[in-house]
Amino acid sequence: MIDYTLSWLETEGVEEVFVFCCAHAQQVKEHLEEAGWTGKPAAWEMAVMAVESHDAISAGDALRVMYGRGLINGDFVLISGDTISNMSLKEVLQEHKDRRKKDPLAVMTMIIKHSKPSILMHQTRLGTDEIVMALASETKELLYYEDRADSSHLCVTIDKDILANNPTLQLHNNMEDCYIDICSPDVLSLFTDNFDYQHLRRHFVKGLLVDDIMGYKIYTHEIHSSYAARIDNFRSYDAVSKDIIQRWTYPMVPDVLSFGNCHEMKLHRQGIYKASDVTLSHSAQIGANSVIGNATSIGEQCKILNSVIGEGCSIGKNVLIHGSYIWDNVIIEDGCKVSNSLVCDDVHLRAGAIVEPGCILSFKIKVGKNVVVPAYSKVSLLDKPSNEDSDEELEYADTNSGVTDSAPFSSTRGNADHPTIVSEDDELGASETCTSGVLGYIWASGDTGILEEWRQSIAPIPKEKLQELQHAVSVDGDVGSEEDLNNRPSEADRDNDSEIGVIEDDDYTKFEKEVEETFQRAVDGVHQDNLILEINALRCKLVSFPLMNIAAML
Repeated sequence: MIDYTLSWLETEGVEEVFVFCCAHAQQVKEHLEEAGWTGKPAAWEMAVMAVESHDAISAGDALRVMYGRGLINGDFVLISGDTISNMSLKEVLQEHKDRRKKDPLAVMTMIIKHSKPSILMHQTRLGTDEIVMALASETKELLYYEDRADSSHLCVTIDKDILANNPTLQLHNNMEDCYIDICSPDVLSLFTDNFDYQHLRRHFVKGLLVDDIMGYKIYTHEIHSSYAARIDNFRSYDAVSKDIIQRWTYPMVPDVLSFGNCHEMKLHRQGIYKASDVTLSHSAQIGANSVIGNATSIGEQCKILNSVIGEGCSIGKNVLIHGSYIWDNVIIEDGCKVSNSLVCDDVHLRAGAIVEPGCILSFKIKVGKNVVVPAYSKVSLLDKPSNEDSDEELEYADTNSGVTDSAPFSSTRGNADHPTIVSEDDELGASETCTSGVLGYIWASGDTGILEEWRQSIAPIPKEKLQELQHAVSVDGDVGSEEDLNNRPSEADRDNDSEIGVIEDDDYTKFEKEVEETFQRAVDGVHQDNLILEINALRCKLVSFPLMNIAAML
């Protein structure tokens, strides 16, 4: 992911990049060197420098370190290393600088964009909480920001002073925060002056919005045709990966970019990407929107559907892989099934193993013969770290904190105190080679439990959860009846590869078609008043056509 981020910055003419490393800093530095980002001799190329600190456990700590080392003295772009974008920075940078000349208190410009249309919660697609923001209508100044909006109450509480000081404002719950910020040097000093600022949004942004003394301001810049998104959970990983494969991020696509030792990809029909050295059986089937990495072999009667297979993988016979991500050097033996899951490097699935939707198998996990890994299981060779002082970047880690003792299937300890998880019907116990179980620890679900795993999972949203969301939307009263919602086509109706439906929104197309037919009837002699009433009856949550404009068109 960091290669995508750095490639974008390089194409935008950025001259200098600081990569702040805390957790796994050595691995990050080694990757930057192997991929050719550090140590570039040419003066015109982008210079990349790794900044290492093992004491920083939040974005606020990182910015305080940067300020203390005096590395940044002017306006800068602040992004996380998991940001995928193809937007142009020149326009927003110039906009930020021009605004700063007029108003020195304008310290930050946030990049935002409209969510993909959905009749359900917009943020469900990326696995995050609902975001609500209020903007000044003319200046686009950010007046209110809430990334933990309680959608169950269908309302937000805004300070009366905001309403009193702004005769008009725009209130949005259909915007995505791209986590790309243009900042003035004041941002670094503000973090240094306020040691309680840890999170960029929940502490810094909200702190400035309620601070009446200093008067600092945050503005927004909305992008329309460009792409920008952050990958900070498994659902966004899946959504953004699909966008890359479908070329919404062009030129940040597999067949254009080449990182370090990565081999070249070729784009074939139906959005299939294949490296040059792929061994593919004649009877194997590769479905649309799939990627096959270099030195990977795929056996007879295999089906690879809407999936990504990494480099050096060995796929046996009669294997079904659907909606999944298989990383490098994975061995999958005959008759295995993997659905909507992520399988990391060096995993070994023995014959007949089944990985159900939503699973995450970490590095070097071994799954025994005919073992079923239950849906939403997360298995690792390492035990789950405590919810305190995690060595992961803690920008939003508190949303998933907490450890429970429950496990989706039984666990025991094997020989030499190695972690071993065995299937319930394994009467003999797990052997040293783990041929009849799963080697690894189950990472228990957080505070919300497995019932909420769907929100941040690679697996499609379960049908029962869709029905709950549809009911909540129908209660709002402006998107039609619950029966109408249930009759709308789901992804499962349009995509035969999908086992669990996800409702996508094609109401805009339907609305356009119905309006077109209505206007056609007008040409045939329908009275104008009746025509306006008919169009009014076609109200849709996603599209709003002012009736006065329609009357003017007539």
